[in-house]
Amino acid sequence: MFEALADAVVVLTQRGVKSSASSRFGMGQALDWTRLDFSTRKREMEQVVRNALASHPGAKSMGDDVILPLGGKDIGVVVHAIPTAFMVAAAREMVGRPFLRDHKRTDLLKKAQDPLHLIACHRGATETQARALLGFPDAIVVSDLFGIYVADEVQKVQFAFLANCRDDAQTRHALQRFLEWLEQSTEALRLAARAQSRANIVRTIAAENKKK
Repeated sequence: MFEALADAVVVLTQRGVKSSASSRFGMGQALDWTRLDFSTRKREMEQVVRNALASHPGAKSMGDDVILPLGGKDIGVVVHAIPTAFMVAAAREMVGRPFLRDHKRTDLLKKAQDPLHLIACHRGATETQARALLGFPDAIVVSDLFGIYVADEVQKVQFAFLANCRDDAQTRHALQRFLEWLEQSTEALRLAARAQSRANIVRTIAAENKKK
């Protein structure tokens, strides 16, 4: 037990040092990412999140998506990125409302529940912006160190904004904070339950569309 605790302290300290060292956005990789055009920066951000998810214990890559064990279920995670401030319409429209296309992910839904949408944000995001993306205000909206988590108890849509994804280290740090928050808050169990319900809804919509 003491050895595990010592290892955890070392890992957390190294992670904190790395995050602190990369908090200057006018130098290093953060500056390199700022020099990129929107499309290239978006791809870089998404790839970092996918790679970090795929390295998680029990995770499996499935094309551009990742199947991640959360709350005792396999959750399909779809990764997106907003490559500059959320208020910039051209960048925001590159993501749109991705959950409206969930019914087209039939291959993913054969092997996992939901999907959960993770949206890496190059800058920050607000609760108002999160509700605007969802499309209506009556939802669970949680702000924490990682960014913002949104869950709709009617349609069972779930997504999270990972804030300040300015470089590789900051992006991975935001994702790790989100996954830790899910476990520490026990929200992972509720996320998994919603994901199963969402998958049932989406499969029904996909089946109805096939009849057309």
